[in-house]
Amino acid sequence: MALLSFVILITYIIYYTKKCGLLGSHSESYYALNKQGWLFPLSLALTAFTLLVAVLEVTPDPFKFTAFLTCAPVMLTAFAPRFRTAGLESKVHFRSAKFGGILSFAWAVWMAYSFGWWLLLVVGALGIVFYALNKKFDEPVLFLEYWVFTYPYVILLIIKIL
Repeated sequence: MALLSFVILITYIIYYTKKCGLLGSHSESYYALNKQGWLFPLSLALTAFTLLVAVLEVTPDPFKFTAFLTCAPVMLTAFAPRFRTAGLESKVHFRSAKFGGILSFAWAVWMAYSFGWWLLLVVGALGIVFYALNKKFDEPVLFLEYWVFTYPYVILLIIKIL
């Protein structure tokens, strides 16, 4: 399921990047794709749901709640795509995105606690890669989002290999 989740995410990113170029954030694709903006919530919800299944498989029992808390806010972000509007939808979108980012890092810490602290070195190394990409393209929110999207997949891959 992790592979399916990753393929959905990467396919969507490649699609909107080819059509619209690099955007300020992943969520901007909702507006940039105009009539195809519905692809943003669909791809994000499918990515989060399929990732949840994969993350639940490897997360040790006392920490399974962190797997849910990593993916559920992303699903809420998907269901509130119109972040430019005033009101509840914008608040849900931004708060869910921030909450999901913070909780995915908490999940990474719990995985490091369970499988080896060196996993955080991998997360840090990915952070350096995306920081370098940000320096080149000057899109800090976008590359922060890409970093947060990427490290759960890398952690899952490493744990599966172990």
